[in-house]
Amino acid sequence: MNALACLDPQTPLPLPKLMRATAQRPTTLTSVCDRLVRRSLIHRQVNRHDRRSISVELTERGRAVQQEVHAAYSRLASAAGSMTAAGSSAEEGFRGVLRRVEAASASQLNSRS
Repeated sequence: MNALACLDPQTPLPLPKLMRATAQRPTTLTSVCDRLVRRSLIHRQVNRHDRRSISVELTERGRAVQQEVHAAYSRLASAAGSMTAAGSSAEEGFRGVLRRVEAASASQLNSRS
């Protein structure tokens, strides 16, 4: 699951909660957060409730990208619902579309950094 999609736009989230929400290992999540920080989508801060831990929070830019992510998920869910009724050849076509969307998203995020 996308880390950006799991963050609350208004409230910092402790890293352990983000780790559970994304089902990622600590080292993987650290790498993901490093990339998101470099792209100015999140920033890390000392957790104000437990100074021994770190929380992450969306930046202004991160909130805008998060909205794009949520919109993309909604479009995909809607398309998946209609494709299920259409049959297996349509499903293969949809899988191809998903691969292209994923590649385009990665390319777009890389160009922003």
